[in-house]
Amino acid sequence: MIMEICRSLCLHCRHERIGELPNEDVCAGIQDQLAISRLSRCSNRLRVTAQPILFHFFAYLEARVAARRWEAQVAIQKREAAFIRTLFWRPDLASSVRSLVLWSPTEDWWGEARKSFALEDQDQTFKRIAKRLGPQWEGRQYDKPFEFHELAIALAPRASYVMLNCYFGLNLSVPSPSQTWENWPQRLENLKHLVLVDREISSDYCYLRDFMALIKHTPNLESLVVESLVVAGCHDGDRDNWEDLWSSSDEFLSRLKKLSVRGFMRGPYRTFIPCSVVEVMIRHSPVLEDLEFFHPWEPIHLHGKSDLERFDLDVYLGTAKTTLKRLCYSAFCFGRVRIYWRGEDEEDLDVFYPNADTRPQFTTGMSLHDFTALEALELEQPVLYGQVFDNPDRSRELLSISEFLGKLPPLLKHFRLGFVFSWPIVFRDLMALADEHGTRFPQLRSVTLDLNERPQQKEHDILLQTYQLAGISLTMQYTVWGGRGLLPTRPAGYPAPKPTPISYEEETRV
Repeated sequence: MIMEICRSLCLHCRHERIGELPNEDVCAGIQDQLAISRLSRCSNRLRVTAQPILFHFFAYLEARVAARRWEAQVAIQKREAAFIRTLFWRPDLASSVRSLVLWSPTEDWWGEARKSFALEDQDQTFKRIAKRLGPQWEGRQYDKPFEFHELAIALAPRASYVMLNCYFGLNLSVPSPSQTWENWPQRLENLKHLVLVDREISSDYCYLRDFMALIKHTPNLESLVVESLVVAGCHDGDRDNWEDLWSSSDEFLSRLKKLSVRGFMRGPYRTFIPCSVVEVMIRHSPVLEDLEFFHPWEPIHLHGKSDLERFDLDVYLGTAKTTLKRLCYSAFCFGRVRIYWRGEDEEDLDVFYPNADTRPQFTTGMSLHDFTALEALELEQPVLYGQVFDNPDRSRELLSISEFLGKLPPLLKHFRLGFVFSWPIVFRDLMALADEHGTRFPQLRSVTLDLNERPQQKEHDILLQTYQLAGISLTMQYTVWGGRGLLPTRPAGYPAPKPTPISYEEETRV
């Protein structure tokens, strides 16, 4: 009974991939963890049962709340140091650790806070840890956050989930990650889920290459999330170098089922992992089933071209056509992208001209018909439709109903269309999708629309009624603007913007 109670309170026992949970759920899980801690202190008998479950999960999410309070940063690092000491002196508890959520402090911490963080290794614990782990771990002071993270991972060999929320400045006061992570020596057989996140609070970057050694030592990795890290050089010319890196081991990424890659914005710039690098990762993942890719679109008026032409499904996803079950590809919803039907240049705006690009790659959009295993599809309207005009009749001529339905995978169950800025053609096509789902898409269960503007209530109600009669769940909501596009909220500790449902209650009252 006590075991069941503790497992019901343990966040890891309820959800292995903690980084996919909303922030409030993770915070509640930490409170439940405190309840397990109190229970373990009631008696020796309860401690024997509760304490191993208490150590299933380690995190300190208040680091995000007090991201620039150096007092909190000091307390957090001292707590991690105490946790590492416990793992060393209590190998039985170290073997119980399953999930690690590790934060690096902000640059402020390396100033005044570091002076206050005089961690004295009086009992030589860290030196003993290094001696046990091997010569590659010796000779360090172990007063730096990423060195603590390394020790925590190395001392928890049965951990299946690790989230590293990284911050590395490239100035003299902050050491580079290449000093350690680049030379990671330990094989992590039990690690199945790895999340790498750049804090995005500096003009400096975290590079994916610095973590290659860590990734390569996880032969059983099933999911890899790369948040806001960049590739040195950040251009397609790195493709050959990355081919060599990924090809160095036959088992590397051989069990990867989920890959999530997100670019990001830092000031006026778009920084991202190039499509070619993602394609190399996909090609070396023979059982990949779930792909999330946010590749920020470059405004035409800034660079004279659209990044849509650079993401060709046949080229970049060709090897995953028969294995991929879910695809979430997003390029637009990173900020208030303004739509103009004419070609005027607007300064200081992200502008999208849906009728200005006439190249073949953009005219007809993307087709997923050949993805024979795909069940869940999440795309934005410009990605799927391609060129759209402000004149609905012209848009309908450019893409017929049969051509639209022919773009969708035959096993489609869940369909989400984001960044919907042209409602008339979407209304036409979704009405046809509901009418023909029984013969062409019999497994379709849910459709979600992210709308930039509220449609006419009559058409809104007709579409809802049609889908209700067809037995398909239909959700219409406003587009959520932010830095994630259609990708789900991640990592744990970040606030989750929730979409607002389309409503006409105020007009009805009037």
